[in-house]
Amino acid sequence: MNKFIQIFILLFSLFLGLLFNSCGPIHEWPTEPGKPSLGKGTKIRFVNTAYEIPPVDIYINGSKVYSYLTFKLATYYIDLKPGEHEIKIVRNSDSELIKRDTIKLDSNRFYIFNILGTTLRPEIKILDRTDLSIANNFSLVRFVNSSPEIGKVDVAVFNQVDNFLIADLDYKSASGFIKISSGTGKINLFKSGTENLIFTSSANFEAGKIYTVFFAGNIGATDSTSLNAYFLDETKYDIQSLFNFEQGVTKIRFINGITTTQSVQLTIDGVPFRTSLLFNQATSFQTFKAGARNIKVSLGSGQGYIDTTIIFSELKNYTVYLSNVAKNLSAIRIENESKNVTGNRAYLRIVNATQDLQNLLVNINSLLGQNSFELQNFASVSNYIETAPGQNIITLSSSGKPNLLSISAYLEGGRVYSAFVTGSYIGTDKNALMVSFVKDNDTLGQNLFSFEQVKSSIKLVNISPELDGIDLIVDNNPLFSNLSYKYASKYFQVNTGFRNVVVKVTGQQTNIFASTVNIEYNKKYILFAVDKLPTSEVVMLESSTRTIPFGKASIRFLNGIYDLPAIDIKIINSAGSTSITQNIFKNVTNYIDVVGGKNQIIITQSGTQNVLATAEAQLDVSTLYTIVLSGLSTGTNDKRYSIGFLKETDDVYQKLTEFSPVKTKLRFINGLYDNPTVDFYVDDTKLASNITYRLATELLQVPSGNSRNLKVNRSGSLTQIYSRISTIDYTKEYSFIVCGETAFPDGFVIENPVKTAPAGKSSIRFVHASTGLGSMSVSIVNSAGTVNIPNVTYKSTSSYVDLISGNNKITVTISSTSGNIILTSDAFLEEDKVYTVYILGNSGGSGEQALDINFLIESNPGAQQLFKFAPIKSKLRFINGSTDNPTLELNVDNEFVATNVSYKLATALLDVNSGVNKRVKVFEFGSTTPLLTQDFTLNHTKSYSLLVTNKKTNLEYIFFENPQKVVPAGKVSVRVVHGAYDLSQVDITFNNYTSKTKISGLSYKGTSSYVDLPAGFNEVIVTKTSSPGQLVLAIDATMEEGKLYTIYLLGNSSGNFGEEYSLNFLDETNRAGQFLFNFTPSQISRIRVINASPNSPGLDVTLDQSKLAQNVLFGNSSGYLFTRSGLREVKVTPGGTSSPILLSFNFQFETNKLYSLLLMDSVSLLTPILVEDMNFTMEEGKAYVRFINASSNSPPFDIKIGNPTGVIKHSYFTYQQITSYEPYDPQILSFVFTRTNSSEEIISLRGFSLVAGKAYTIVVLGFYQGQPGQQLQVKWFQDN
Repeated sequence: MNKFIQIFILLFSLFLGLLFNSCGPIHEWPTEPGKPSLGKGTKIRFVNTAYEIPPVDIYINGSKVYSYLTFKLATYYIDLKPGEHEIKIVRNSDSELIKRDTIKLDSNRFYIFNILGTTLRPEIKILDRTDLSIANNFSLVRFVNSSPEIGKVDVAVFNQVDNFLIADLDYKSASGFIKISSGTGKINLFKSGTENLIFTSSANFEAGKIYTVFFAGNIGATDSTSLNAYFLDETKYDIQSLFNFEQGVTKIRFINGITTTQSVQLTIDGVPFRTSLLFNQATSFQTFKAGARNIKVSLGSGQGYIDTTIIFSELKNYTVYLSNVAKNLSAIRIENESKNVTGNRAYLRIVNATQDLQNLLVNINSLLGQNSFELQNFASVSNYIETAPGQNIITLSSSGKPNLLSISAYLEGGRVYSAFVTGSYIGTDKNALMVSFVKDNDTLGQNLFSFEQVKSSIKLVNISPELDGIDLIVDNNPLFSNLSYKYASKYFQVNTGFRNVVVKVTGQQTNIFASTVNIEYNKKYILFAVDKLPTSEVVMLESSTRTIPFGKASIRFLNGIYDLPAIDIKIINSAGSTSITQNIFKNVTNYIDVVGGKNQIIITQSGTQNVLATAEAQLDVSTLYTIVLSGLSTGTNDKRYSIGFLKETDDVYQKLTEFSPVKTKLRFINGLYDNPTVDFYVDDTKLASNITYRLATELLQVPSGNSRNLKVNRSGSLTQIYSRISTIDYTKEYSFIVCGETAFPDGFVIENPVKTAPAGKSSIRFVHASTGLGSMSVSIVNSAGTVNIPNVTYKSTSSYVDLISGNNKITVTISSTSGNIILTSDAFLEEDKVYTVYILGNSGGSGEQALDINFLIESNPGAQQLFKFAPIKSKLRFINGSTDNPTLELNVDNEFVATNVSYKLATALLDVNSGVNKRVKVFEFGSTTPLLTQDFTLNHTKSYSLLVTNKKTNLEYIFFENPQKVVPAGKVSVRVVHGAYDLSQVDITFNNYTSKTKISGLSYKGTSSYVDLPAGFNEVIVTKTSSPGQLVLAIDATMEEGKLYTIYLLGNSSGNFGEEYSLNFLDETNRAGQFLFNFTPSQISRIRVINASPNSPGLDVTLDQSKLAQNVLFGNSSGYLFTRSGLREVKVTPGGTSSPILLSFNFQFETNKLYSLLLMDSVSLLTPILVEDMNFTMEEGKAYVRFINASSNSPPFDIKIGNPTGVIKHSYFTYQQITSYEPYDPQILSFVFTRTNSSEEIISLRGFSLVAGKAYTIVVLGFYQGQPGQQLQVKWFQDN
């Protein structure tokens, strides 16, 4: 408890003591036997507390009442009557009067006459009291200041229960009685109003006792006269010696800090203590009585001395430091606090014992942190500072004098130290400024010790692109030479304080920097050489000792770019972004705390988007960086604008760290359709290997910048296929596509904008990467409608469009010099996915090289193979028309779509991939070698048929479109496909006997257009176009209304069973597979009309009311015409009329026979001959001829060969006579008709060419000696 707070407690206790203890009976103590009686009524006794005064005798009213009263002796109580009495004190040895006084005594009082003072000034202090009683377990105590040496004092009295403070007890004054609990306690005597202890003493307060305690004695004495608290037991009435208890002790050591002598002598309280204490030597701790001790220090030989009294408190340890600061000898008392210190801590305090430093600033830096304080004056002592064991850096400064001294103190754990700052900052030797240490918790004597002065660190960095080498010199000591651009030296250790620092150009005397620099402890200096000669200079920075937040790094920027007015800086990391604008040349920013790890640094020309340099830095946590911006706009290679990173703690020679530029994401796609395996590089750094055609890499991290070299090499080789220089913006994401073929590559870069597919939708864009083609347009059809994307040019990309997820039918139309190319994809787009569609491949290629639609899931950042959906299906029907009846299989796009297709079998309308160059293969069942391979363009909007013909060893195809066709009501629609490979052009006639429809000149592999016919019965007749009368085949077809038919003309002329010519019907309205079907061959006869009536007009011939031949003129033939077999009514009328009927008859026409109808004689006598033609078997290599005489008035003829006298072939050849067919060798002959049995030539046929395999009918017609135009003539007609 503070002693001043105790005053109130004491006053209250005194009040209680007086209130309860001032009453009771008056005890009468007997007068000492033999002494004179001085009456009754009051009592008096004498106490001697004057140690200087010799023994005395006491007289009262002239009577000696006590003899030889010595120091610390109290007389018995003497009875006196109340009133005035003369008191005389004389020296016992010679009765010299020391003190005389007349006093007045009251009744019923107890008086103590306290003899005090000095020999020269003896005094009496009278104390009185009434009779007192005291309760059990308490004592009553009062205190008397009887010492003229100590002045006014404060008295502290305490035990385990009570705590009292009696303040300002002056010399010759006494306190009142206080009631104190019995038992042991303590009495401390202080200089009034201070904590300066004069002495301390234990005490034992007995229960029921009354004490008067005298403070008396000689300060500094160690004998019985020493200053102490002397007790008088007032419950005892006889003579007694004042008693005292054991006085408190203290421990003191002395340190000699006097620099003017080698050693000093010490005397304590007049007793020699140390005869020789050397400079900077400490004694051991010695035990002395607590209180005021007299200290004498002798320097010897007239050098001076110290004589002083110092008060030491009980049970404390003190250091007395002897000093001669400013030539004034002094002793500094320093209390050594008791410190409990563990092995992982040390304690240190600093004492200012310097000669000339006021306001001494002390900084202590240890692992526990930093402590700074000020010692304002000489003899100022700091508190103990808790520090870590090991290195502790102590730096001394003063007002206007920074960094005077730094030392590195290596303190032991578990130790308590005092450090004495001595000397002068301008002194030398022992008078130089120094710090000397002593171990406070080492009780033995010891020599003070010191530590080495601390050094600081300095390094040089060259960031001028035009300075090839620079040197660093400190105090004329070369530290580094020829430091190159972008290099940093290691840290060099230099003494703290003012140092001369020079930076110069290597090999020259040109100084870039020369200055006296105050090098302070605990600082690292970094010198950056900037600018170009002759304006080169140094920017000097201090490395901060700042605390870096957890998980962060601290960075600052130095702008060393001198060819731009200013730059802007942007820092991007996971915590966000920070911008620094208008950073001018040589400007150094404050430190910025950024998250450790990845930080993107972007430097731009101030106020523009012109990116000068970027860095994707991996910053170590808890690390300080200076980031240097240097380089030139005109620089190349290493002298371009760049960002260099210096770890401020690195103590090595090094090149500034340059991280790779800020990376952005780029995906590489190999679109080289001839499928080289490639490696992908950026700026000669391989980022991806073994990339095959249509393989897309993951989103690669690539450096951004203005001139990034994107390069594609053959895999594992230095052979370059393609490269391009591109600007890569760090804020964007890209895809790089190389396309075309290896010999003629091309490439381009597209941006990948941030895109998120709306909920429930997919997003898609299209990239045109097919070389040599025009722009493309895209149509997408789904359940929501149609989306069109027009005009996507080569090496460009469309914007994203959002589509409903699921089925989307995509059509891409690309213009080319040979017409539009159409690609399709039956895409199933997944919900929430983002797609990029690449149009890749060779427009003339097939298989993997074919032009196609390739999908990439853009929302998947990983590597992936571009994939394709099946094209939108085209419809294809496959018909086996190969006459040797192989069983076939059909493969489209390497997929078998039909198998076991036999002769005249048509598949269903197959779903096959649409697109250009769809590879179609036809295999014989079970074979792996195709009989036929062909590429087709299949439009997804169309339907096709593929007919194969000929024999399997020479398989041919007919590929044709199945157009949309609406059949008119009551009709059928038919078309004919000519698949009979050994049959030339044919005509096909459809005759339903109310109308005829003819398809003319249909060549092999030809497909006619659809023709509309009446539904029901139709006779179909196929003849050779070159020989209209030559029947190929005829059928009776009954076709259903509303049906759509394709009629396949198949077969050959080999005569092999099953290979004969046939008309095969396919019902196109039935999409299913089906066998081609046939109708019954027609019951057909062929008939030709020859008009041999000289005077007739053109004639019409009708069979059963159906016109067969029209307007056949005299001498002409209708050619063979087809008619139904059976009994038919034949009518002949003038051409173009139905009357008059010139001729009418019935005739039975036999099936498959040929007939000639000759109409003869005058029109009025019209006579028919209906003769069967070709009713014989021809001999190979022969020509055949027969003759008919159709001249009604001609004489009989002989038919001769060659001339009128030639061989007669037929004689007597008369009207209506018909010869048989006779064979002739192929030759040119003349037939001469002469009068029978005469050489008279009537008519002839000369130079007639007979062709093998042909049959001819030669007719004589006209009137013999008839009118012009009707006269006799010879006509020939070819019958086959």
